[in-house]
Amino acid sequence: MGQMRKKVVSGMFWSSIQRTGMITISFVGNLIFAHLLSPDDFGCIGLLSVFIVVSETFIDGGFGAALLQKKSPTNRDYSTIFFWNIIVAVFCYLCLLLAAPHIAKFYKIELLKQVLPFIGLVLILNAFSVIQVNQLMKKMLFKKMTPIYLIAHIIGITVGCIAAFFGYGVWSLVLQQLLIALIIDILLWKLCEWRPIWCFDLTSFKSLFSYGSLVLLTNLIQNIYNNLSSLIIGRVFSTHTLGYYTQARKLVDVPVNALSQIVNQVTFPFYANYQDNIEQLRESMRKSLKVIAFLNFGLMALLVVLAPSVFDLLFGEKWASSIPLFQLLCIAYMLYTITTTNMNAIRATGRSDIVFYGQVVKKSVGLIVLLIGVCYGLYGLMIALIVDMYLHVLINSFLARKVLKYKISLQFSDLFGTYILSILTFGIVYFFTKSLHFHAGILLLFQFVLFTLFYIVIAHVVKNEGYILIKDIVLEKFYKSKYICKH
Repeated sequence: MGQMRKKVVSGMFWSSIQRTGMITISFVGNLIFAHLLSPDDFGCIGLLSVFIVVSETFIDGGFGAALLQKKSPTNRDYSTIFFWNIIVAVFCYLCLLLAAPHIAKFYKIELLKQVLPFIGLVLILNAFSVIQVNQLMKKMLFKKMTPIYLIAHIIGITVGCIAAFFGYGVWSLVLQQLLIALIIDILLWKLCEWRPIWCFDLTSFKSLFSYGSLVLLTNLIQNIYNNLSSLIIGRVFSTHTLGYYTQARKLVDVPVNALSQIVNQVTFPFYANYQDNIEQLRESMRKSLKVIAFLNFGLMALLVVLAPSVFDLLFGEKWASSIPLFQLLCIAYMLYTITTTNMNAIRATGRSDIVFYGQVVKKSVGLIVLLIGVCYGLYGLMIALIVDMYLHVLINSFLARKVLKYKISLQFSDLFGTYILSILTFGIVYFFTKSLHFHAGILLLFQFVLFTLFYIVIAHVVKNEGYILIKDIVLEKFYKSKYICKH
């Protein structure tokens, strides 16, 4: 138990370093791109990214999760899935080539037909490193993965920014993505000793597919649905409007994806160790939720306050239309990491069928909500996204009760205090700063310090459980490092 806890803490630490580094690099790159490129360029890539994400879901096929969930995968398992990934990646790429003219015609953007065949090469490049990443995650060797991803992103984004500076427009974004994927491939193959053996084991494939097939369908529904708003905005409104939405989405994705990916990378293999002990799994999940809620609720509320200053300071007047979209997305994504944590715990039990049926119900309800919302324009669609996320949490609470015996009343009591804490802190800071007319940088700093101070002080006074868990972890690390320095 102690050794596993050390692995989880180490995994969380290095995964955090990796995500923080990638976010910082991507964020700086995005700032440069925002000043060099137009909203239409971002809108074009925003549309194509939907097709790439959906294709990558097919390529993974749920086998990545199946290999992580399986206690002792063999080399035949890994080799079988490796060749399967390559075959499906090539197939998906050919499908995109054939579909490119029709996609361009549907959205009335001729450039899509030229760009899609090139950006689609990312699918094949990514397929070559899926097993290496899976093995490192299985062993929780995030320390080895971190420098690879950081180096790849530094080189790819730097070259992309240089291309944008010389006027290559949307092609600079394509070049960036291709370079990142290629460098990750090269470095992972150098790092990992594993090499595929020439085999395709049908027994192994069927065994993994029995678990992975429902994960595939679940992820497919999830990814299509997550990008549905981009498809709707690009078709119903314009690529210019989609560009503003894409910029807002990219900025909110920085903290949301950072936290959710750290949580996903570490908690799923950790939860899988307790798949035969529901009580232990439930208690581990409860602690995770409290910590994640404290971090994510507070962060999203803070970003709603900071949004005008952030866009004014970093992006300039050109991107002012993204501000209200960004604020509404922050409200919607307050609960996103909570839903992914719930699903990780349920998937770790092997009940991919429950996850799949839950996704079908959630996305069916959500689709109705989005279709109603878009009838009231862009902001109607944004409000629908918020309503949909809250419905997701409600449905997930029923699933957690069924699989993990995690009572709904207990789930809400675990989260409600932190939710109120974030809203209360937001209200205090907004009230104190709404009439101030400082320079954007000074106002941003003042709001940040004020929000952080009130959030921590109130959490300390009311003895918020998420805050206490984080404080205990930090103090433990501090005293441990102090002890090591003395001896």
